[in-house]
Amino acid sequence: MIDLTGPDGNAFVLLGKAQQLARQLGLDGDAITNEMMSGDYENLIEVFDREFGDFVILERWLSLKLIWLDLDLSANILVVDFFEAPDTKSIGSLKLLEEFINVMNKIQNAN
Repeated sequence: MIDLTGPDGNAFVLLGKAQQLARQLGLDGDAITNEMMSGDYENLIEVFDREFGDFVILERWLSLKLIWLDLDLSANILVVDFFEAPDTKSIGSLKLLEEFINVMNKIQNAN
């Protein structure tokens, strides 16, 4: 398991681990790390997870707390507060969170 919120979540550490794992598995480490570096940090994690997810769990702490504040009958404000809680499927959870926020914004805009 790799805790992405700690020192092992550093991009350079993950690139080194990818090279090491690729060597152990007989994969092309240079091709994998080049693809990892071809985008942002989330891309790096996605490629790492795709290549090594059967052997390594990437853990990121993320949760969501929602508070509806009814200021009056015509205005609802959605306050989103992020705080830490365990989650081992970080990429899927981030995408789910984005979808959830989009749905909540649509509901809010419809009112």
